[in-house]
Amino acid sequence: MRLMYFEQEEPCKIIPEAMMEMICDLQLDKLAEKLKYNYQTYLKADKLFSYYSNDEKLLHYRQEIFNDFYENQAVTDVFIKIFPHIAKLKELSESIRTNGRQSPLTLMKEIGWYDVYISIFSDLNNASRMFKEKLKSKTLLSFFDEVEKIYSDSEFQNIINNFEKMKLFLMEPKAVEFGVNLDELLRPDAFFLLDLKSYYYLPPILNLSGLGGKHKGHRGIGTLLYQPTDKKDLPLALSSKIQKISAVRKDPQFVSTINSFSKKMDLPFDKTATQYIQAQSGFILEFFDDLQLILGGVKYLKSLEKYHVPVTKPNICPKNEKNFSVKGIYNPFLVDSIKEIENLVLNDITLDHENNLLLLVGANKGGKTTLVQAIGLTLFLFHLGFNVPCQSADISPFDYIFTHYQKEEDFRTREGRLGHESLLFKQIFSLVNGNSFILVNEPFMTTSPMEGELLSYEVLKIFKKADANTILVSHFSSLTGKIEQLNKEVKSDGKAFCLSMGIKENDNESIRTYQLTEQIYESSYSSDILKQYGENLFDT
Repeated sequence: MRLMYFEQEEPCKIIPEAMMEMICDLQLDKLAEKLKYNYQTYLKADKLFSYYSNDEKLLHYRQEIFNDFYENQAVTDVFIKIFPHIAKLKELSESIRTNGRQSPLTLMKEIGWYDVYISIFSDLNNASRMFKEKLKSKTLLSFFDEVEKIYSDSEFQNIINNFEKMKLFLMEPKAVEFGVNLDELLRPDAFFLLDLKSYYYLPPILNLSGLGGKHKGHRGIGTLLYQPTDKKDLPLALSSKIQKISAVRKDPQFVSTINSFSKKMDLPFDKTATQYIQAQSGFILEFFDDLQLILGGVKYLKSLEKYHVPVTKPNICPKNEKNFSVKGIYNPFLVDSIKEIENLVLNDITLDHENNLLLLVGANKGGKTTLVQAIGLTLFLFHLGFNVPCQSADISPFDYIFTHYQKEEDFRTREGRLGHESLLFKQIFSLVNGNSFILVNEPFMTTSPMEGELLSYEVLKIFKKADANTILVSHFSSLTGKIEQLNKEVKSDGKAFCLSMGIKENDNESIRTYQLTEQIYESSYSSDILKQYGENLFDT
């Protein structure tokens, strides 16, 4: 049973290398860190990226499950409570797989199997009665049906009722009383467990005639199953099958003893703890990794709400609508760093099959890159099946999300920054289709303004021809004058349009509003930034 996939195993899929640029460009490592459930959780961006899905049905499936957790605190609380137990169960299961079936667990670990097993199913069964009728996800409903079935089973109830006796047997038996049947040659033929003793068995000292000196004083002939000596073991009737209690429980010849004990105390000792628990709780272990991610997602998005910023369940639109329509979007990475949360700016933006190519311009440090990152993070969280940082959102699944950001020059290569940019664009061009979403942030800054504008226009032409949803951020504001030409020159279903990040003029001062506007500003307002370093910056 999985929480993030329909089937037990996730589908085999290949993530294009060009998409992996998102990890750096959108700071997905930072997002992975925030989505970690706890400090012990191992979650890196590449693992997070493996959950990306453009399957509309699967996203609905995930949303139902995620929102059962998100909207019902009782659901989240019970899984938080049992999470350490499931982690322990997983650890024990992996130790068996690592050590092999022939390597028995320690007694302490075996009792640990039963202990966590009882805790998990008891807590889940109690919680099921509280909130099961509130669940909408068919997967969680069937999960709790299975929990109730196991909990009500007579075998599980016997485990609960006899657990203390079981602990005595598994952890600290002082003595075990056996009945032993012998064959005609006085060899052990059958073993029967008669009783457990919490004290050591001390039969009387017998002085039997004819034993001789070295055997004189041995206790209770017929009761000595195993006793270590300096030289060798002294097993009953020289049977090589009698071993220490910790090992004899694994001995095939000892099964009859265990079965007898099982019948007497009604305990499932005909199977080892590992076999029994693995068989009954395997479906819980299957979704352990998924559960970590969902609990981490709930925890992170709930933490945003504590700042009174919006978080919403996005509506999943059909693919062919190519819809990205959000109201009140913001960059979640700003929430824990902004000094006054009321200064956080929310924006509305829409791209769809009719208007799908946006040229975004505006003043330096006007919030363009921050907004594009917000859009990318929202898209990514949507494709995980999670809620998103917006007031409302209508989003279609996209086959690919490509990002293209300026990178620091790597002096270990000979291609240079422009060559590296061109290589990344070439990779994207080879894969882009009409169901792609592309985020390009200020390309060709290392060229002259004339060349940079020309190259950016050529990039826009390719993405428009592909009819891909595109947001291209540029410091070449003159490009806005070519948008009408672009729409005429390249025919496609969608149109290109322009927006800018707002500027408010006030007493010879330009204030950045960080708000999207249709008004286009020709200036980059870089002089405002220079003023921060003093009026006489260039005075000599």
